[in-house]
Amino acid sequence: MKVESRSDFVTTTDLGRVDNDRSTQTGSRPSTPGQVTDQVSLSGAVQFAQAAERAAHDAPAVRPDKVAQAKALLANGQVGTDLDSLASSIIDSLIK
Repeated sequence: MKVESRSDFVTTTDLGRVDNDRSTQTGSRPSTPGQVTDQVSLSGAVQFAQAAERAAHDAPAVRPDKVAQAKALLANGQVGTDLDSLASSIIDSLIK
């Protein structure tokens, strides 16, 4: 089965173009009496998802403070010395 992409789908990039300061937005042309205008209303869930996407995009890929903290703990022998405990922790996190 061949799946073809369609350009008429709304993407998260398209959603980011909507003015989030207002819950509704009308077309850019002024309406005249009897003219129907398009209206977009975003749910709270979509607005929350957009905020989360922006926060993730704006966050640094590497947190230097956490890297320095991990290096100091490793150098002091406070982590990385008990391989059995490490393996158990990894397995436990995958089971949950």
